[in-house]
Amino acid sequence: EGWGWECFYIGGSSGINAEYGEEEAMENAWQDIGDDKFFENAWRESIGMAANPDLAEITGNITQINDPKLQNSNFMKLMSKIHNGEVRFEGNTLIENEHEWADEYASFKGSIDDHRLKEYIFVARGEENPFDSIEDPLSKGIQLFNDGLISEAILALETEVNRHPENSKAWEYLGQAHAENDKDGQAITCLAKAVEVDPQNLSALATLAVSYTNDFHKERALEALEQWVERHPLYKDIPIPNLPQEDFAPNMAGSYADTWKRHATVSQRFLEAARMRPEDPDPEVQTILGLLYNLSYEYDKAVDCFKAALTKRPDDYLLWNKLGATLANSNRSEEALGAYFKALEGKPTYVRARANLGISYLALNMYPEAARNFLGALEMHPEAQHIWDNLMMVFRLLGRNDLVEKCQYRDISLFSNEEF
Repeated sequence: EGWGWECFYIGGSSGINAEYGEEEAMENAWQDIGDDKFFENAWRESIGMAANPDLAEITGNITQINDPKLQNSNFMKLMSKIHNGEVRFEGNTLIENEHEWADEYASFKGSIDDHRLKEYIFVARGEENPFDSIEDPLSKGIQLFNDGLISEAILALETEVNRHPENSKAWEYLGQAHAENDKDGQAITCLAKAVEVDPQNLSALATLAVSYTNDFHKERALEALEQWVERHPLYKDIPIPNLPQEDFAPNMAGSYADTWKRHATVSQRFLEAARMRPEDPDPEVQTILGLLYNLSYEYDKAVDCFKAALTKRPDDYLLWNKLGATLANSNRSEEALGAYFKALEGKPTYVRARANLGISYLALNMYPEAARNFLGALEMHPEAQHIWDNLMMVFRLLGRNDLVEKCQYRDISLFSNEEF
């Protein structure tokens, strides 16, 4: 699961951050802001923009946004370059280091930050884990996860991977738990470990692809999906198509064209997989196609794929969240509400769906409902900086500067008796 600046998360255990990658994220953010004058004014106020700010001021304000998912992104690096005068625009052209930054900004290939490649950082490090003494921490962790007790599930699963570091299933569930808790960095470490110890763990591979997408690593997401189809017993013989450039990236060159060629190639292989079961759609294939269509901005097709997957998995709360995020990204926020309700019906403690619901209410100018859902998400995940930022924006729109001030303390208990 956000997508975009507003953080519509498709993600969680299978997570498309609806941040479906940095490129779409930022493009959608500017479009959304520009479409609604009132929202635009609130945004200007929230980041301190003057009535007619220059580009340096705008980019300076953007670089101050305290969202860990953006801080190390190529988009944020570009904003910093513009703010510092290292690059500039002339019309629609980026001047100085033009080719380097144009390619980097367009493809968003990037590389995993060093902290993404380090060994897993245990939540209970230096502290006694209450599950250290139980006989079967894996079963307990899965039970807690299914019950929506994510923090407790993480501790139990940490006990399991400490005892049995080659247990791919335990690493996978631990990664899913972190993804549902909106911590894709930890999720990536765990899911990569699950695939490392068992390369045939296809569900971990698919989830890893979504977490990479959430974390703005489109190329690595595509690589994981390539591995998925090549290791699947039913689909591994699907050949790699030889696509001419005009079919996927006319008038493009360099790494941008390479990225879209890879995307087109991966998409074609999954379309072939879908054609193998026309009367009995494979929900995994349909879900992955939904992700791929989101990456190429083909939201109507993505909606169709998620709906096809839901015919096979009608109680899958993750799929309902994916559908909701896709509808929201295609400016269908009212329809998205119903999908998020279904997701939360399946798992009331699903933080990402709760936050996404708040964002859809915000897009519909239903500010009290948005605030209540952001507070509900923060009650479960009080460290989520981007949700606090969204809550502050809502309070500004409501004219409640007193509540904006309370947000600075990051203490959810301060809002227990508030009405808005």
